[in-house]
Amino acid sequence: MIKPSFLSQQQPWLIGVVHLPPLPGSPRFSIAIEEISKMAVHDGHLIEESGMSAVILENFQDSPFRKDRVAPETIAAMAVITSTVSRELSIPVGINILRNDALAALSGARSRGGGGCYRQRSRPTNIEVV
Repeated sequence: MIKPSFLSQQQPWLIGVVHLPPLPGSPRFSIAIEEISKMAVHDGHLIEESGMSAVILENFQDSPFRKDRVAPETIAAMAVITSTVSRELSIPVGINILRNDALAALSGARSRGGGGCYRQRSRPTNIEVV
């Protein structure tokens, strides 16, 4: 299902952020992906029900972040979680993979399945998945 862009909505745009627990590739990873996905869907529903325009998922708790590229297992986990959350919400779902790895964010966003378009924002990692 193609979701309408929040950019077509009247301003102000409010974007809620879901800070995910540590993911695979992080030294503090300890929760199964299925459980993380359930937590992200729950938080996404709260954001949606509060009237936010969109939600963005972020691997904020993966610190310490890698010096160069994000680990492939982190990208795969973000793809699975993003796909799950996107199917459950009616608002657009975006993805930001820290430490600002644009290729990882594009990979995670694109692999969520279905059609979609991506709009690059002021920073190349802020990708809107519609």
